[in-house]
Amino acid sequence: MAAAQAPSRCDPLGRRVRSALSNPGVLFSLIWQIFLVYPVMAVLSADAPAGLTVLGLVAVVAFSVAYVVAFASPAASDDFALDLRDRRPGGRPVSLGLGHLAVLVLCAFGTAPAAGANSVVAFLPFLACFLTAAWPLRWSVPACAGLVAAGVGAALVVDEPALLVPAFLVVPIALSMIGTRAVVGVSEREARLRRALGAADERDRVGRDLHDVLGHTLTALTIRAQLADALVDTDPEAAHRELATIEDLTRTALSEMRQTVSGLRSVDPAQELAGFRESLRSAGIEVEIVGGPDAVPARYADLAAWTLREAGTNIVRHSGATRATVELTPAAVRVVDDGVGPGAVPGEDGGSVGSGGQGLAGLRRRARDAGATFAVTAAPDAADGSTGPGTAVEMRWS
Repeated sequence: MAAAQAPSRCDPLGRRVRSALSNPGVLFSLIWQIFLVYPVMAVLSADAPAGLTVLGLVAVVAFSVAYVVAFASPAASDDFALDLRDRRPGGRPVSLGLGHLAVLVLCAFGTAPAAGANSVVAFLPFLACFLTAAWPLRWSVPACAGLVAAGVGAALVVDEPALLVPAFLVVPIALSMIGTRAVVGVSEREARLRRALGAADERDRVGRDLHDVLGHTLTALTIRAQLADALVDTDPEAAHRELATIEDLTRTALSEMRQTVSGLRSVDPAQELAGFRESLRSAGIEVEIVGGPDAVPARYADLAAWTLREAGTNIVRHSGATRATVELTPAAVRVVDDGVGPGAVPGEDGGSVGSGGQGLAGLRRRARDAGATFAVTAAPDAADGSTGPGTAVEMRWS
């Protein structure tokens, strides 16, 4: 069973006690405390001197305390379920609780002077529960079988059939504890798997968003820097304006990166459309807009914005186009250019742009997550509908 994080020895005593009492292993052990009534009754009903009776009752109380402490220890709180290991990851030996077990056995035999075998055998189910919690199953199962044999032997020696009851109770209690460990082990493995998958999804999201953000921004910065370099001698004033634009783009990129890493990044179709138009016009590409961002349903606004961003970046970087058209409708966003076509330019993964670089792969994942469809095809010829030069990027959600 999983243990709560152990408090530091520097923590106040009250906090350490509360932490121990909230430990699942301790709570589990408290369930069985009611059955200590049987050794108590055995001690009280025995015809023993008062001193031995007191010793027996003290032994029962000490056993109760030691039992709770044992279940709060790493021996019972570290999970072995299903894999049946006897060593922790990293090679450190696992605590088997031998010291706790010795104290429990000593307390159990502390009742023997007053009540004999009757009281000692009553502790066998408790010992079985601790052994199946603390030991690997390949050890605890034979140990529990030994406890059953010890109880049966004691019943035969003292000729007391009633002792068979606690002896055979070892079996269902051990099976119950093994089942509990298995259930807890499966639950914890599922929880670890979910956390691992969540971390992988988050890394994928951050990597995808950073790629899209940086790809678009670096492309825009490259275009602006080239333009500023071309204007620095002929039109210094215009070059200064381009440098100011570069500075603004850099600040925007830093802000977008922080938002992406923190998970607060969102994109707006209207802003992306404006950036699309500005980037392409700066690169000397004519842009035609059909429809507007308001036509895009709110639930697909991010999807449309990311499509505009990635399509604009690829047109500027790869297409060699002179003209691009953006169509925004309630059912889809479509970007068409008259460039070299989707199969003519190497993508970032070694395939063609049409087969999918990292940016297009990211768009496909976004489409899949949103229940939309994404396609990159050769652009149809306006005259007869046949495919010709150019690329058509379409994100369709209905």
